[in-house]
Amino acid sequence: MIKRVLATLACMVGAVLVTLVTIVATTGTWSSSGTLGSGRAVTVHSDAWRLNCCFARDTATIDTKGRRIVVAPTEISVDGRPLVQISAAIRSVDVRVDGDAIDFVGDGRRLARFVRGKAILR
Repeated sequence: MIKRVLATLACMVGAVLVTLVTIVATTGTWSSSGTLGSGRAVTVHSDAWRLNCCFARDTATIDTKGRRIVVAPTEISVDGRPLVQISAAIRSVDVRVDGDAIDFVGDGRRLARFVRGKAILR
């Protein structure tokens, strides 16, 4: 009788753990931020499993969802293609990767949107 209760309890605890891991893994958002040499802050939020960021000198390089995003002093590019020119005076750039869309916001104003390989400016 006690063995049966313990076995049932172990199964229930295991099921709860698997459910929690699944919820966190499927609804989680990863983020990273850094300050470039120019003082520009770059913040990234991604719903992808993988987020790799490198903040070096005046350039931020972001690898996520199979895309390479580069925030340079005067340009943002995706997969090596220029997306939008930006002012060197912009102090903060936010990059939000959600589903098939990537939104770029500079100093609180939308700079561009990249959806399924196509750029949508402002």
